[in-house]
Parts: sequence; structure tokens; C-alpha cells
Amino acid sequence: MARPERRESHTSRAPHAPFSPPGPAPRLRPLGGAAEPGPAEAAGRAAIRVSVAWADARGEAASREVMVPAESGIDRLIGLIGRGAPIETASGLVAVEDLRPGMLVRTLDDGLQPLRWVASCRLAAEAGPDPAALRIRADALGELRPMQDLMVGPRFRFLLRGEAPRLLFGSEEVLAPVAALAADEAIVPLASAPDLAFHALMFDRHQIVFAAGVPTESFHPGNYTIATMEPEARQALAALVPHLDGDLTAFGPLARPQLRGFEAAALFAM
Repeated sequence: MARPERRESHTSRAPHAPFSPPGPAPRLRPLGGAAEPGPAEAAGRAAIRVSVAWADARGEAASREVMVPAESGIDRLIGLIGRGAPIETASGLVAVEDLRPGMLVRTLDDGLQPLRWVASCRLAAEAGPDPAALRIRADALGELRPMQDLMVGPRFRFLLRGEAPRLLFGSEEVLAPVAALAADEAIVPLASAPDLAFHALMFDRHQIVFAAGVPTESFHPGNYTIATMEPEARQALAALVPHLDGDLTAFGPLARPQLRGFEAAALFAM
């Protein structure tokens, strides 16, 4: 079966992971005062505030806030890991909201890597059938995965290994959207999470990081998503990644294949 096996943990575990104080990081240099208006604001349409901070190749850090059109779905791309999630770093477990560009984060493939970019936003309420956010209960994806309840956005993917992914997709390791498991009693859809910030992390290349013990991907919208975006959404995305100088091909190759919802559904049905 491709569906992750949930096991009861016999390991002694505190209700919440012990956090280490954040390590040193470059001082952020704010750019401007108020959030930069986007096309949605100018047209009087609903907009979502996204906060981003990044470091350039010289290690100089800056930050800004950008208003993006609510209908663009950018919040679904950015809003991956909920506030309070412990991330494995060189300093131990650090809450995702305390991470800054330049801090060293543990990755599966390349060990400790410096963060290049971080972003956060709140998710707009979802009017359609898909949930605005999900709660992954402790041990839902395996023992100590996650080590505590983990709030995630609807585009959150986790690393899945096995023979079934190889048979279906030609790779023993894939990044599967956890939303495809939303019918599981241990993965609970939430209609809205208006007061909870969700975060995304980005490195010089696509990486697998650990959120509450769950191997998940760093920010990469995916080539298919970028190719099918409306021009306004592409413009909004480019404004959020200034260190890429507007080049959306600079996200680079994927660390593992990203499955879409229908592909994950077929996998979990095996």
C-alpha cells in the first residue's frame, strides 16, 4: 500500500518539541514602509499581504511586504507550513516563524544549507471544495511524523518512498500532497485559519527539509504551475522572489517529482 502507515509511538515525547533559540542571521533591511500595492489593490479587488525576506549572493538581507491578488492563488503556493512548526536547523529545532535568511537549515540531500528566502501569509477562506488548511495529527505519517500536530496549507507535500511510486511514476521517492489524504481521520481539513500564518522556505536549490519531523519540500511552485499561471499571477509571484530578478525559470530543477492531486489519489488508492 502506498498510503503511509500510522503507528503508535512508544517513544516518550513532550506535547511540543523543545525549541532552540534562533541562531545568528543577517539583519533585515526593510525596503520602504507600507506594503507594495499590487494590481489587485489598484483595481479595488481583494488582496492578500505576503511578507518576504531574502539574502542576495553577497549575504545582504532585505525584506518587503507585497499585496497580491486573492484570486491568484499565490497564498496557496506560499502558505505551506503553519506557525509553530519546529524546523531542524544547525541550532536545533527552531519555530518556522523564527527562521531568517542566512540561517543554516538541515536538508536531506545536502546537509546544512543557508536559507536564501522566507515568506509568510495568511490563507484566504476557501470557497470551493478544497480545504483552506489541514491539521496533521501526531504520528499520522509514521512514528514521530509529525512529532506533534502540524498545521499545513493545502499545497503542502511530504516525501513518500516505496515501490508503488516507482511503478506509477518511475521514481521510488516522490513529493505527495497531503491534501490527498484529507479523508484520513488523522489529517483533518479546516474550513479556515484566519489567524494563523503559514510560511515557505527557499534555498539556492530545491531541498527536502524537516518540519516537525516530516520530510517536506522547500518552496518551488513547480514548472507546470508556472507555465499555466495567468500573467497577473506570474507578475505577483515574480514580485515575491526579488533575488531571482524576475526569472521564474531560476527556481531550478525539482529535488523529487511533485505529484498533483489526481496522481496522489491514484497512488494512495493502490
